[in-house]
Amino acid sequence: MNVRDAIRRAAPVLAQYGQGDPQILLAGLLRAGLSNEQAHDAVRFIPLAFGRDVLDGAGVVFSDTYLRIAGPQSAGEERPLNDEPFFREALSLATLVATEIGFDAFNTVAMQSSEFQALNNALNAGAQLENLIASPPAMMYDTAAAAPAKPPWWKFWG
Repeated sequence: MNVRDAIRRAAPVLAQYGQGDPQILLAGLLRAGLSNEQAHDAVRFIPLAFGRDVLDGAGVVFSDTYLRIAGPQSAGEERPLNDEPFFREALSLATLVATEIGFDAFNTVAMQSSEFQALNNALNAGAQLENLIASPPAMMYDTAAAAPAKPPWWKFWG
């Protein structure tokens, strides 16, 4: 499935299950036809893109990069957000998806963004959005889950 279709299928699932159990969310995304990798990218990048769309024009300076953290011992590697197809496409599809799933559901997904939450907390503490500069968001990547599973010891032909 291409990225655009995956985003359009993932958005309503994120709206419905995104604030609950991560395993139920993952199951919903897989049931919607996303691959395991697409499901994880959807969770990482769609809320971020939708949150930025909601905050567009508010004066916040956003980072063009993100930190890719591969495990608890990793310091993170800074990477351009525009190199991530799920982020880039979700940002370009934001208006279309908002009309497809409804603005309440769209905002529910946007509010799952750690950037959106941090900026909301800053606003509640009295900050002005036009004075804020967002640091690069951190994205966790589980390298163990990405590695192919080893066959059991008794499956010597595997």
